[in-house]
Amino acid sequence: MPAGVYVIGKAIGDFELRTFQTKTGRTIQIVEGQVLAGKQFVKVEQTLDPGEKPILLQDNDEVVAPVVPHYSADGLLKVQVKLKRPNVGG
Repeated sequence: MPAGVYVIGKAIGDFELRTFQTKTGRTIQIVEGQVLAGKQFVKVEQTLDPGEKPILLQDNDEVVAPVVPHYSADGLLKVQVKLKRPNVGG
């Protein structure tokens, strides 16, 4: 995946935080949501690093999220991203 690829659009519904544990007891947190990018619905998810605070976007929030290299989409528009708050006023 080339650098500089972004998902840009509006959040559809509120993003959700899922928390679960692996068989080894490691806690995994994933933020999931949907974005309307142009006329295309895109499912996005972000796997949080330990201690990272989740960004839980709400319905109709603006989304500008860089796509993380090496995502696996299996032919579907579901991409791994790094969620960021949009710049206010610029």
